[in-house]
Order: sequence, then structure tokens, then C-alpha cells
Amino acid sequence: MPRNFRAQTKRLTVSKNSTGAIIDAIESIELDIDEVVAAAGVVSPSQLLEEDARGMLSRLTFARFAREAMLAIQSHVCRRDALRPLPLSSFRLMCIAMLACPTLLLSIDTAREFLSVVEQRRKLEVRREGGLAFVVLDIGTRGRDLVDLMLVMFGLSAFHRLFGWLIQHEMPIKHVMLDFAPIDTPVFFSELFQMSPSFNHSCNCIAFSASYLDHPIVQSYVELDNLLAAFPFDLLPPDYESQTLTERTKTVTSAALARSESLPDITQLADIFGLSIATFRRRIAAEGTSVIAIRNECRTALAARLLSETTLTIKDIAFRTQYGNVAAFRRAFANWTGHSPRAFRQRAYPG
Repeated sequence: MPRNFRAQTKRLTVSKNSTGAIIDAIESIELDIDEVVAAAGVVSPSQLLEEDARGMLSRLTFARFAREAMLAIQSHVCRRDALRPLPLSSFRLMCIAMLACPTLLLSIDTAREFLSVVEQRRKLEVRREGGLAFVVLDIGTRGRDLVDLMLVMFGLSAFHRLFGWLIQHEMPIKHVMLDFAPIDTPVFFSELFQMSPSFNHSCNCIAFSASYLDHPIVQSYVELDNLLAAFPFDLLPPDYESQTLTERTKTVTSAALARSESLPDITQLADIFGLSIATFRRRIAAEGTSVIAIRNECRTALAARLLSETTLTIKDIAFRTQYGNVAAFRRAFANWTGHSPRAFRQRAYPG
């Protein structure tokens, strides 16, 4: 029975066994491992395997090494199968398109359409079945070697973590199914990819609860650069606990404002973060705030940006920030900033 993995938060190191699995894959296709580690800014392969006294490698060092290793492996496989390598710029464009969607389901469908147009031999699709969402990935390779398996697992893991980042929620994996023969490298899957697969299937896919497909996209473009600083080469799961509940609620509320959607109420917010209403209310109160205060802060921040960076009328900005009328917007903005919207704009553009 496949083991289900939850994202392990706040992990800062990787064991040398995981690093060794990547080194083995590189050497299996006779690539120059010294050249790969040098490109990663590491002195030698032995440094990767003996980073500290416990045999652990820092997360950042591992991400740099994984980047160079995966790019080298991808280049090799693409030459072999006459594929065009997937540029990182294309991955970024895909992420931007996914961020513009209201729900995870539509975001995945957008990624599917993007790949079908930009990378015709790479395919992504999602289907619901028995309460599960099955995300099927075809990266276009036709080989069945260790490096092909690693690229597939890398792709599945990257999309799984991207989906979780988009909705800012852990998404426990129920199944990982691979179109490969079994391979006896348990650490390779359990630690490196946080997944435990079954083999000899007709496709490569992961499955998680279909309920996540209806979760709203809560991240925005401004957070994308931070994600891509190491992702998708940082193979460890994201730190979902690095933000307070207040910060995560602000992210969700700001995203709804940016898309001109109804602002989530406390029931919807509790559901988004997998909490009971009572627990959500207690934790928000313990952090010294409330849903109403967060909502007003997000509205004010958006209004301040629109007043400073656009020529929208006060009436238009009141509409964008979801106030019932201009007078209500003026009162609320003055209460938060100490300035009327007009005075605030004049301070931003004194000329």
C-alpha cells in the first residue's frame, strides 16, 4: 500500500542518501559529475555527501545542486528523444497564467492549455474519480531508465508543490502511479520526492482529495519571485507554517480583491485553512486581529496603491475595494490613513 506523505515543514537539510541518488543518476548516463557540481558552486561530489558531521546537506546547497543536475539530465534526455528543453522562462509564464485563475481546478486546466500550445509533447490533465483528483503528467520522454524516472518524479513533485503553494495548503498525496518497472530505491522516493509510488501503470500520475480542486488561488504575482528563487529545484516541501494565520488570511483576502470576487467570510476562511470556525476565530484573536480588521487593512492597501499608481477616479476605487458607496469609502480610508483619498493622492503626486 503506498505510503501517504504530508509536507514536512521547516526542513533545512537533506540527507546525503538523497544527494547520492541524484549522483547515481548522473553517472548512469556518463555525464561529468564534477562539471555539474562545479556549476552548482560546490567544490566536489564528496562535499555534497559530507556537508556536515551528520551527513546532512543544507537545503540551499541541495537546491543549487538539484538545479544543475536536473538541467543536465533534461538536456541529455531531450537530445536522445529529439525534444526541446522546457525553458525556465516558460515555466514562469505558466505560473503567471495559473495565478490569474480563481480556483485550483481552473489553474490546472490553464497549465494544461499552456503546455499543449507551448510544449506540444508535454501534457498535463486532471480528472475526478471516486472523490480523488488524478493529475496525469506526460513529459514527452520515451525512455524507461533511471534518469527518465527521476525526471517524471521531479515533474510530478514540482506540480504537486506548485498546486499546494497556489492554494497555500498542504495536499496529502493518496497515490503515486508510474508507467515504469519497479526500482529498489526507497530513499529516492520517500525523502527526495516525499512520495511513495506503485509501478507498472499505464500513465504517470498523482492523486489527492478532489476537494482541493475547488480551493481558491490565494497567492499573487508579487509572491512569485520568492517562490522561483529556488523552485522548482528545491525538492523539499514548502514551509506552510512560515506565515501566521493573519498573514495567510490577508493573502486570501487580497487575492479576492484583486480578482473582484466577493471577500471570503469567516466560514469560508476556516474551510480554506482546514479549521473549525471556532478554532479559526480563536487563533485570529490570539494574533490580535479579526476578519473585519484584516478585510479593512487589505481594502486600504489596495486603495492606497490605486490612488498612488493609477488615475482611476475615487468612485472607481471605491468600487474596486468593494465599498457600498463613495462616502463609505472616504470615511473608511480616512479612519485608516488619517487622510482623505484626494489628500492621499495629492501627497503621492505633489506636483
